[in-house]
Amino acid sequence: MKIIADNLRITKTDIQHALNTREPGAISKLVTQCEQKRAFAIDVNTGPLTRDPENKMTFFIEAVQSVTNLPIVIDTSNPAAMEAGLKAANNKAVIN
Repeated sequence: MKIIADNLRITKTDIQHALNTREPGAISKLVTQCEQKRAFAIDVNTGPLTRDPENKMTFFIEAVQSVTNLPIVIDTSNPAAMEAGLKAANNKAVIN
């Protein structure tokens, strides 16, 4: 069994604030904690990202990759954000 960390989501106030202010601290902290708990991959759940989806997803993916080499699971219903996430991903990426 492989554990995918599914707690990096836009519905969390601190994560939403990090995304809106482009301050990666809360994202980096949570990803580091997930990696320390031996997660196999990080699920990046940004929701639909209706405003500025490409730039927001790129920021999110870059923030995650700045602290881990774990695979990334891109979890969004926005096709433009999904494409931007795949382009920004240097780590192995999967679409959820």
